[in-house]
Amino acid sequence: MICRFAPLAALALAATPVTAQDTAPPPLSPLSVEVLKLDTVLHSDVNAGSICCAPEMLVSGEAEDFVYIKVVFDVAWSEEVDRVSYSGSQAQALKLSGVDDPDAWLRPWGQINWYPAVEIRPPNLSQSRPRKWPDEDKDAVLSGLWTVPSDATEAVLLIGKDDEPQLEVPIDLSGPVGDLPPAATLWDVTIDSLSVMDEVATSRESRGRVVNGVVKPTMGQILAVSVTINPKQNTLVDQDEGNNAAYFQTETFQLVGPEGLPLVPMGQDRRGTIGNDVSNTENWSGEGTSGETDRTFYFLGSGAPGTYRLYFETTEVATAELG
Repeated sequence: MICRFAPLAALALAATPVTAQDTAPPPLSPLSVEVLKLDTVLHSDVNAGSICCAPEMLVSGEAEDFVYIKVVFDVAWSEEVDRVSYSGSQAQALKLSGVDDPDAWLRPWGQINWYPAVEIRPPNLSQSRPRKWPDEDKDAVLSGLWTVPSDATEAVLLIGKDDEPQLEVPIDLSGPVGDLPPAATLWDVTIDSLSVMDEVATSRESRGRVVNGVVKPTMGQILAVSVTINPKQNTLVDQDEGNNAAYFQTETFQLVGPEGLPLVPMGQDRRGTIGNDVSNTENWSGEGTSGETDRTFYFLGSGAPGTYRLYFETTEVATAELG
């Protein structure tokens, strides 16, 4: 699996796992490790603050750093091994040098599922044996975040429950502090049109009957923004090479008016309805990028003439003039 992420401190490992036990560890062999130390990260929850203009930033503090660790594992599939699953709360830990007490080992608090979106929940290292095994193989991917002391330079990633044989993967923490790339850098976004609308017709279906409706503002005006969105790369962390996927939510997009204030998001067009909190996943195969899609988003504002700025999360990605 090749992940075209922003360069991280990478450490290639041998396929033979290093273990401290004589009995069999988890059936995993590390193929590659990526490590990135961070002072702050954007919390990707679109319901936390306003992701364009008042985002929630997670802060490590002066004495600690966040560390993002991504490990790709080869799995020793067999007739007996058809699934692996190691939870971040019970079967993943980061052991610092000289710390032998399992109660003092560091547990992951976050994960990255769609790069570079940080979620506050422990990562689950999980994979199932391919249906066409042994003709097909499938790697397992761990993509988690820990908090470590700022002066820590090395650690060991432990996979497996504390009272069972564990896989040990050395982790280099000596690299400099960096940043995850803004999500907008992984997409090309263009505005196709910006217009003011008096109302938006809607249509819903229930038990074979079509029920028509209309969204009409009682104050302000509706602004419709039609955009073309094209991912530059696969952003699903555990996706196979050549089978690409990229993801965004409706609230990822925000429009700022000529007054310099964000407009009220109404949602995106959903086959005749308007909906916020909509998940959008684009899939494509092969080399290059061909996950291009068109979307229309609606906002409520003054409708004043001037320059409107479109944001993808915290980054301005396009502008349009309204006469």
